[in-house]
Amino acid sequence: MPNDLAVYSTFSELGDAIVRQCWLPVIEKVAWDPKGRWTIERLDRTSKGVEGFEVRIPFNTEIPIGWTGITEHGYTPTGAQESYDYQKFKLACAATAANATFKEVVGCDMKSTAIRDLVNRRVENLVKTFPYYLRAALWSPQAAKKAVAVVASVGGTGNLTITLDNAGLWNTETKDRCKLLERGMILQGYNGSTDAKKGHPVRIAHVNRIEGKITLHGSDVTFADNDYFVPCDSGSLDDPVLDMPGILDVLDDDNTFQGVNRALAENSWARAFVHDGTSEIFDYEHVSDFILNCNNPKELVAHIETVRRYASHYFADKVRYAPAETFKENFTRVQIDGTYLYADEDMDRDKIAAIDFDNVKIYERGPIGPLHPAAAGWHWVQGRTYVEYIVGKWFTLGATNLQKCGLLKVDNDKWS
Repeated sequence: MPNDLAVYSTFSELGDAIVRQCWLPVIEKVAWDPKGRWTIERLDRTSKGVEGFEVRIPFNTEIPIGWTGITEHGYTPTGAQESYDYQKFKLACAATAANATFKEVVGCDMKSTAIRDLVNRRVENLVKTFPYYLRAALWSPQAAKKAVAVVASVGGTGNLTITLDNAGLWNTETKDRCKLLERGMILQGYNGSTDAKKGHPVRIAHVNRIEGKITLHGSDVTFADNDYFVPCDSGSLDDPVLDMPGILDVLDDDNTFQGVNRALAENSWARAFVHDGTSEIFDYEHVSDFILNCNNPKELVAHIETVRRYASHYFADKVRYAPAETFKENFTRVQIDGTYLYADEDMDRDKIAAIDFDNVKIYERGPIGPLHPAAAGWHWVQGRTYVEYIVGKWFTLGATNLQKCGLLKVDNDKWS
């Protein structure tokens, strides 16, 4: 009978090869190719400007125009000196671990097929769940520890049903309150007044997107109005460290972003055009003005319900049918002036966004892989009876120019 060290060595060697060669590339592909998630799919990824765990992007603080008219025997032009600075921001890290108990490892009996099946079962969950975490990271605001939901009230059997309102986080449209939450997601609750942790992590048992409610698995933690939830793992030993902006943080005009003060006139290139049109009629002129103020971007994005309602309201009654023609009512994209409005389920229902994907990108250190050399491959956890494989990704969302970006807040009930 082989000793435990030989069993572990065999499992570690074969299991590491399976994860590296088969699963890590799959996690990377699935994460950035989510069906129905138009915005995330359109975001390019780059390592340009990444130095270690920091990103440095040069930008012109001034581009003086030094042209002048001279005669045939004029003087030698001096031109003008440009000046520049750097946008500086740090990469964030998202990580998790697959694990197997000592009993499961020994039970494989050093058989390659058994090891393969065990590793596949454990790592497959990472493939399924990382897109949900990535979506939460890219759409949740940087404030409030990247919170994904805010409590409004608590009820149900055992006070396990949480009604959300997301007050102060983003809009309060009922159907949008649970959009970043999924069944099985682990959350750490925080006190809305003190930002202190509230008990142990909790797990979502059910998501009611229509009513904006979640049901938790059995928990003795009591939540109250204005408490908030942050994605975490089952340990939640430390505060979340995923300090990165969300898409709506980028599409802003009044805060310091990537070390650049957007309030200064000379930094207007770093400001998106933001307009609150909720008190205005939602019509063609409304959107067309937004497009002009965003310097005619190629694309806009809104929730699919907003796109359908806009198309139905302005286009459906203008369609002319030809004999024997088949017409499908499927509005996933409409053209407004020279700009296309696309549908994305991740967008809030009360917003239309202009995102310049030539300038808004994911900055990454590299693909998903072992988090650090000391934790590479399957390794025993000291004092525990299981092995784990820790993987992580260093990345953040950044932008180099926002003059073709913007955010229009609308009221879907105000039509002309």
